[in-house]
Amino acid sequence: MPNKAKKLNLDPQECRICGVPAVYSHFGVISCQPCKMFFKRNANIGQAAFICKFGGECEINENTRHICSSCRLDKCFKCGMTIDKFQGSRQTKPKKNALVKVQIQPGSAEVGEKKTNIDLMLIAGQREVDQKREPLLKLNEKIIITLLDVVRFLSRQSLSFQGYGNSEGNFVATINLLRRRDPVLDQWLKESSLCLFHVTYLHHDSQNEHITLLSRVVIK
Repeated sequence: MPNKAKKLNLDPQECRICGVPAVYSHFGVISCQPCKMFFKRNANIGQAAFICKFGGECEINENTRHICSSCRLDKCFKCGMTIDKFQGSRQTKPKKNALVKVQIQPGSAEVGEKKTNIDLMLIAGQREVDQKREPLLKLNEKIIITLLDVVRFLSRQSLSFQGYGNSEGNFVATINLLRRRDPVLDQWLKESSLCLFHVTYLHHDSQNEHITLLSRVVIK
């Protein structure tokens, strides 16, 4: 009977974070080993280091726990996890832990703080770069759609893409015609900072690639 009672105490419960079977309490909450290690790595960094792309409403379970670190860490805190409630093997060796704590205490807080600040600075810098790139990516997406429309038009009319000699060809000629009525396309072609994209999108190699793709469709 005593063995059965002990076994009942060790029956798996659900991890409060992701719902998988868990037996032990970590940081004050019944949790699985992966969620324990996740909280251990990120508790001191804080949620400011992570960004949820879905408005902070992600469902955290076994299949989704690796997708959004922000919502996972938020759920850890909401379930009651705290860094000072470290349970397990470390509690069985208080003297050794106390000695280690004394040895690393002078520099550990300073180093940890510097690392956290650097991480936050890098994240803020990456966020700023992404925000600056987003309008350009949306603009290029619109331009690519316009160029593909030109490709479809020429193929349906059975018109050649490229000219001969010094002729610019139907592809470039059609684009120059469109830019008269499309201010976005016109501004894109005039923008000197986007010259790299002009060369890439309007280059004859790009036109040859369009022709090759169309020929494959025709053959099929």
